[in-house]
Amino acid sequence: MAIARGIDHIGITVPDLDQAQAYFEAVFGGEKLYDLLVDPVMGPEMANDLGVPGETVLEAVRVMSLGAGPGLEMFKYSVQGQREPVRACDLGTQHFAVSVDDIETTVGLVKTHGGRVFGQINDLPFAEAGHDNRYVYTSPPWGGIVELVQIRSPQAYEATTDRRRWQPPRR
Repeated sequence: MAIARGIDHIGITVPDLDQAQAYFEAVFGGEKLYDLLVDPVMGPEMANDLGVPGETVLEAVRVMSLGAGPGLEMFKYSVQGQREPVRACDLGTQHFAVSVDDIETTVGLVKTHGGRVFGQINDLPFAEAGHDNRYVYTSPPWGGIVELVQIRSPQAYEATTDRRRWQPPRR
């Protein structure tokens, strides 16, 4: 029986790798690790492997580190009729969350660097509740959803089980 060790990376499609890298560096202290492609990739094999239209060109892939969490793999594609990012109510992967030490400061950085904040910072509810445990949804300048999560105390679910969800170490 295969057992997952954890999430290795999260892949997102961006319109401009340099813009995306600058955003994730400025807002989250991300670091570029490497560029994955030397030359663009296209053709029926790639289209089949990724389930994209046959004329799609994968121009570039860049991998970044965001703190102690999984890697962030950013893809730059070109294809006629490229769609807008999904909304939270659409099917499929719809957001990823970044653990932050200071949610207010990070919200300020999101706004300063052209991102959008949806609503206001809220207390984490129900099983995730705890003193000063909060969240808010944001969007980078090109779209998509990045949740900010600040966890400063044990969460309510921890009283009901010995199992723990993965979290980066507290600073």
